[in-house]
Amino acid sequence: MAVTLIVITVWIFSTCLHEFGHAITAYMAGDKTVKDKGYLTLNPMVYFNSVTTLIIPLFVLLIGGIPLPGAAVYINHTKIKSRIWLSLVSFAGPLFTFLFLLFLAVLINVISASPGIFPDRQTFSIVYSSIAFLIYLHIFVLILNLLPLPPLDGFGIIEPWLPKAVQRKARELSNLGFALLFVLFFMVDEFARFMSQISALGTVLLGTNLKGVSAGATAFEDSSKFLVIFLIGAWIIKGRFEAPSVKGDNELKRQNYEEAIKHYLEAREKNPEDTRLDLAIATCYLSLGKADQSHKYLDHALEKDPKDSKAIGLKAAVLSEEGRYQEASTLLETLEEGEEESMAFPFVVKASADLETGNFEAALVASDKALEIEPRNHGALQVKAMALTEMERYEEALVAFNSMARTKEGFNTACLLKGVLLISLDRKEEGFSEIKKMLSTNEEDRPDDIRNLKKIFMERAVELNQKGKVEEAERLKEAAKELSQTDPFKNADQK
Repeated sequence: MAVTLIVITVWIFSTCLHEFGHAITAYMAGDKTVKDKGYLTLNPMVYFNSVTTLIIPLFVLLIGGIPLPGAAVYINHTKIKSRIWLSLVSFAGPLFTFLFLLFLAVLINVISASPGIFPDRQTFSIVYSSIAFLIYLHIFVLILNLLPLPPLDGFGIIEPWLPKAVQRKARELSNLGFALLFVLFFMVDEFARFMSQISALGTVLLGTNLKGVSAGATAFEDSSKFLVIFLIGAWIIKGRFEAPSVKGDNELKRQNYEEAIKHYLEAREKNPEDTRLDLAIATCYLSLGKADQSHKYLDHALEKDPKDSKAIGLKAAVLSEEGRYQEASTLLETLEEGEEESMAFPFVVKASADLETGNFEAALVASDKALEIEPRNHGALQVKAMALTEMERYEEALVAFNSMARTKEGFNTACLLKGVLLISLDRKEEGFSEIKKMLSTNEEDRPDDIRNLKKIFMERAVELNQKGKVEEAERLKEAAKELSQTDPFKNADQK
């Protein structure tokens, strides 16, 4: 049991040191927000992420593998000075792990040369085998973490030098990285054997006796049931004493915006200078349709850093939500060159603002830029389709709506807007067929659906009349009238 406690304690400290390496290097590279977030510390509760620190290690341990705790430092990559610094931020974690490994190597050699400093042979054996096993683990994990596989640091080192499209695809597939590691370890014997042999060789080269490694591993495995209990206890304790900002993040992921705001506001009282909290609160208010309540927090974030691209993007979104499209476009023009390339959001906001102000060509350009960054961004696809519609490039608009319909978030809206467009183009049967795809399958909901559709058809008809497109408007009016007399969706064929 003593070996297990030593290994756990040292491993937690080593994990914090690894993450501190990322944080201090990011701070040096230009991301001053890591200080406001409290990352310039070795406090375990700051770094720990419950999934990567507890769940995954517990699972790996239970299936007979090596517990590999992970942690999370949220780096604002748009603040980093250059690609070289981005690579260094990723490299810093493994570097700090390597330096700690060298410390362990020096320590075990000192212990080996001076066994008399311990009161008895058993104490010496416990300490020696614990450190020997830790050296083996650190070599193993160091090599593993340097593999060029997302989301490992090895990939983070080379990622800034890859084409943007490759970077985006890698981020999308990053969750598969751990799955691939499991496959390599438990289905490819040669890989696991190679990793073990390299780690054992490195352990010997650092002056460690492999018998000590074996003794430490055996003692650790013998008390693994106690480790499981410890991890479960840590999970429960962490859940009870979890930081308000972490609770807010969890609620935000679940889209429980009201609850998230409560936690973020509590966290902000303790750390009012953390602009990440300002942005999170503003995001929640915007998602709840309370854009006006976001200004206070966004203005504070922009006061702290007028060039914060995320704050600029959110502020522009709030302005657009309030109908202040020209102000939103002007604000987005303050984005520094290159910063806007890291996210599609500002371009979607700009495209929406241009669309509302009748600048359809500019809206098309902005939406295409957003789609270069996120090809499946349903907001960008919607703006593009609507801009193309206004420019009477109808077939291209229909293609854009089709792409939008292939996204989970945009399916219903795409089917509705495409259906309305088709009806206005005198392709009524196709239009009703598209609209039917997004209607409720519950027949009891049909009267409400019909009422809403009639309203939408008539509103669009008014818009078309104002633009002089009388024929298109009349077709929508006829469709609305038909809805009053019969249910055309009973016979509409699904495509």
